[in-house]
Amino acid sequence: MNTKIAYGLILIIFANFFYGQRRSMKVDFRDEYGLISYSYERLYISDCIIREKGLFSRDTLNNNQTTDIFRIVNKKWYFKKNNSWHLFFDKTKQIKSTFIINGVRHKLYWKKVKLRREKSKKPIFELKLTPVGINISSVPHYMFSPSIGFVAIDGENTLLIRTNQKIFTIDDFYSTMSAKATKE
Repeated sequence: MNTKIAYGLILIIFANFFYGQRRSMKVDFRDEYGLISYSYERLYISDCIIREKGLFSRDTLNNNQTTDIFRIVNKKWYFKKNNSWHLFFDKTKQIKSTFIINGVRHKLYWKKVKLRREKSKKPIFELKLTPVGINISSVPHYMFSPSIGFVAIDGENTLLIRTNQKIFTIDDFYSTMSAKATKE
């Protein structure tokens, strides 16, 4: 009897080691006052494949309605679409692709942002996802770091900054934006 239990435990340990356990973490964003927050789940499927469940949409019931699986290789990000990988981000190329959110196609627009920041010298890029064939007054802008992913969400009236992995402050962001507006 004890031998069967021992073999069972060895089998369970081997299966956990061989197949691995999927890790997940909660990614939180907050405004400067801590009054408004947003979070999503990052699921690590493998060492280089993640699922950003709930980042772009809360609709997680139908996996085909929102693109949220990414592969990261040498700081180049790819997204999964129709069972194949498509380039999502490469700092050396302008990407022309469409992305699905809630069943609606969106065009990707990337722009490098030069923030006046003190905490880090890592490059930050701005992502704007514009729906195809639909006119809306405002779309959120996502601030992105190739090494860690999405670091801020700039809505129409609110800036939400990722609470872990902070690489810039709200003051850095607003001083950059006000300097940019003054030039234009």
